[in-house]
Amino acid sequence: MTFHPLAPAAEMLPDTLRSFAVAGRRIVVANTQGEFRAADELCPHLAVPLSQGHIDNACLTCAGHGSVFRLLDGSVVKWMGRKPGFVSQLLSGKPTPLALLKVNVIDGIVHVDL
Repeated sequence: MTFHPLAPAAEMLPDTLRSFAVAGRRIVVANTQGEFRAADELCPHLAVPLSQGHIDNACLTCAGHGSVFRLLDGSVVKWMGRKPGFVSQLLSGKPTPLALLKVNVIDGIVHVDL
């Protein structure tokens, strides 16, 4: 695994999400309460880009179906926050946590370990 530089930490405002292409992967980086967290860009539910979601109280809510993930550990707070229709129920699958990536800030630059 290797740390890859992403962006200056000062450019990533608190409670924001930003998408990056790194080493052939798409990842999302969150600044939550001054801490940086990263995960694969696509929601484990139905592959909606997580960077389209929002952060509230250190949790990331997916814009697709409202699944909520705790950014401190990737755990599922709510799976499919909206009441699903019949097709969504069939596709909902088992709640899957976010696999968080290691993030470091080195000399003011956010780096992710892939």
